[in-house]
Formats: sequence, structure tokens, C-alpha cells
Amino acid sequence: MTELLLNAVTTFFTLSIVAVAVQNTVFARALSISRLLSLVDDTTSTGIFGVLLICVSTIGGVLNWFANRLLVRFVPWPGLVRPLVMVLCMSVAYFLVFAVTVKLAPYDKIRKAVDTLPGATFNCAVIGTLLLSVSMQLDLFETVCYTVSSGIGYVFAVALVTEGQRRIQTDHTPIAFRGLPVTLLYLAGLALAVYGLSGYSVAF
Repeated sequence: MTELLLNAVTTFFTLSIVAVAVQNTVFARALSISRLLSLVDDTTSTGIFGVLLICVSTIGGVLNWFANRLLVRFVPWPGLVRPLVMVLCMSVAYFLVFAVTVKLAPYDKIRKAVDTLPGATFNCAVIGTLLLSVSMQLDLFETVCYTVSSGIGYVFAVALVTEGQRRIQTDHTPIAFRGLPVTLLYLAGLALAVYGLSGYSVAF
């Protein structure tokens, strides 16, 4: 029992480090950057967006794991219908999170959460996470760990870019680079730093 628990904790922390740092959806995979930039400009919705994204990613990942097992068993060419199945899993996760949000969220937060939910569900970060969890051939527990950590990694990227933008948008920044250009340069520097964690070797 102790060994099983230790293995589970080790797996969770390993996949968390991989999803948050080494394979961050923004810095390593360049997924949903446009949505990230819109969140940076609207920091009041970042917390709500992060919670919804983590919930949708986790539920969608679990549904996609079961659906993928059925595809492999009963469909001759599962790769052809896998993208459609991922979208269906995201849609089911959307309605589940929507129902729970309307039922349990504080009254003053319901409207904001409902308005944020479509953007937190149907974006490249979620579908990229589902695709990666399938390509990595994770089991159910590993899928849950990876999808939760991937959502946390996206929120971490939003927080990091928000703080960075607050510091670099100063009078010392040349006028031509203020706004989006300097933010993209900042993102590029962070991406190079994170990409270095996974290692890189020249092809020749």
C-alpha cells in the first residue's frame, strides 16, 4: 500500500513538472497564445478562467481517455475520427462544467463564469492537452495528473506574462516596441528559457 501510494505521488509530481515547465502549453507548445494575451489585458478574469480551464481539461481528458479506448477497439481507423471525438469530449465537459457552475458558483460570479466558460473550453490549450495525453499513451491516473497540471501550467504562464508586461511597459521601453511587440519579445525569451529545460541538440 505504501509503495503504491509512493508511486502515485511520484507519478503526479513527475507529470506536474513536465506539464508545467518542460512541456508548458504556452512556452513549449505555443498553444492558445492569442487567448493568453487577451487575459493579460483583462486580469480580472484570469482566476475564473484558470479554474474553468483546469476543470474542462480534466473532465475532457478523462472522457477522451475512455473514448480513445473504445476507438482503438471498435473503429478500424481511429486516427480519422479522433479529432471529432476530442471536440465532442470538450463539448460534454463544457456542459458539465456549465451545469455545476450555475448550480454552485456564487451569485455575483455566475455571469462572469458563464461568459468566460466558452473561451476556457474551446481553445488550443485544451485540445492540445487532450492530443498530447493520447500521443503520450498515458493511463487514466496519469491522464488526470497531466491534464490538471497542464491547466495549472497555462495559468502560471498567464500570471508570468502579466507580471512581466507590468514591468516592461515603462517609459524606458522604446515607443516602437511598447504594447504587443515587447510582450511578444518577452514571450519569446521565456519560451527559449523553458525550451532549454527539455534539451536541444543541433541536427547536423
